[in-house]
Amino acid sequence: MTQGPPRHHAIIGDGAMAAAFLAASGVRPGDRLTLIGPFPGRFGAGRAHADHARHQPWRHAYLLDRPNARMGAGFVGWLAQNWPELRPEIALHQPRHLDRWAESLSAGDFGAFAAPRALYGRYLAEYSRARMADLADAGTELRLIAGLATDIGRQDAEFRITLAGGEVIRADRVDVATGGPGNQRFGSDAGPTAFTTLHGSEEAIAEVHQPGWEVTCLGATADVLDVMQFLHAALSDR
Repeated sequence: MTQGPPRHHAIIGDGAMAAAFLAASGVRPGDRLTLIGPFPGRFGAGRAHADHARHQPWRHAYLLDRPNARMGAGFVGWLAQNWPELRPEIALHQPRHLDRWAESLSAGDFGAFAAPRALYGRYLAEYSRARMADLADAGTELRLIAGLATDIGRQDAEFRITLAGGEVIRADRVDVATGGPGNQRFGSDAGPTAFTTLHGSEEAIAEVHQPGWEVTCLGATADVLDVMQFLHAALSDR
C-alpha cells in the first residue's frame, strides 16, 4: 500500500493546544509541517504558560488551575526529575509557594500541588522540540514562522493562510490553536490605566499602580486568581 503524495500540514498557534496538535499531527516522511505563531521559538508555552524575566517579581507567581497530576504523568515525572534545579529558582522568586507545598514535597508527591504555569510551559516547549527533532530526523520538512495569521480560507482543495506581513501559506490540512475569546469589554475601559489583559501588561500595570489604591476584580475565572497572585508578588510592598 502506498502512502500517497506528500502533504502540507500547518498549525496556527504556539501554545499548549498547538503542542497537542503537533504530538498528534500524523505527518509522514516527505510531508511538510509549518508552525505559525508569535513565538515559535518557545512553541508549546504560548502566552498562558510563558516564563517571565528574572528581574520581574511576579516570575512564577501564576499557578496551574489544577494539580500537576491532572496535567499528565509526563509532566509530573519531568517536575520530579528537574526539581533539584527548579526548587532554588522558585525559592528565589516565590518562596511562599514552597511553604504551601511543604507537605507534598516532603512526601515526594509531585502530583498533589499546582506548580507555576511557566514550568508547565517549559515542559511543553521541551517536549515539542523533541517531537520536532524526531519528525525532522524521520524526513519531515519543518518550517517555523514567527508571525500572525490574519485570515484563512479554501481555494480548491487547499487552505490559504494569510499572514500579517502579506505572505500566503497554502496547506492541505490546518489545525487552529489560537486560544479562547477575549475578555468582555466595558464602556469605560480606556485610557492609560486600562488594560484588556493582565498577561503581557504586568510591567505597565505595576508602573501606573499607586500606593493606597484598591483593586476590585469582577468575575470568577482563573484569570482573577492570576490578578491576585500578581498583586501579591508585585505590589505587596506598596
